[in-house]
Amino acid sequence: MRTQSRDTHPEAERVLIELIRKAPMSKRFRLLRSMTAVAAKLNQQNIRQLHPDFAKEEIAATFATDHYDRKLAQGIQSILKQRKTSLTSDLLDTLSSMVKIFELLHVPYYVEGTMALSLYGMQRAAFNIDFVADLQPNLSDNVIKLLKTTCYIDELAYRLPQIRLLIRRYIAGSRNT
Repeated sequence: MRTQSRDTHPEAERVLIELIRKAPMSKRFRLLRSMTAVAAKLNQQNIRQLHPDFAKEEIAATFATDHYDRKLAQGIQSILKQRKTSLTSDLLDTLSSMVKIFELLHVPYYVEGTMALSLYGMQRAAFNIDFVADLQPNLSDNVIKLLKTTCYIDELAYRLPQIRLLIRRYIAGSRNT
């Protein structure tokens, strides 16, 4: 059997996977949340070491560029300058803000992607949370308005039919302070 990590003995990995599977969801989420926060902090410290003259906003944009794409990084940088906000790597902050919006508007949704895989499979840092939501056209403007209060959203991409059902809330996004 091939392990997830080359330096891990198969028996050690089997035990780890079994422990994760037996753990309650709350513990799995705490582990994921902690791992993500540490990974984000280490990434940002590395950027600061490489670019000691960078402001917080530039570190945030570089982080986003490294993990996503330039357009998202530019959007985040713009939001950080406009709103006097700070970055968050806290999954609970991010998850809570999105769930509140969907619940407020009675939008059916579920979480998928790295976060879901980390909760139900092997743990790893999750720098984004993927939501799949049944967004009815009559709610689009309200959803965009509320999303803009908590995160960067590309309205053009949001309005494209093929990605209307997928909203990605980036952990490297901003939150009000």
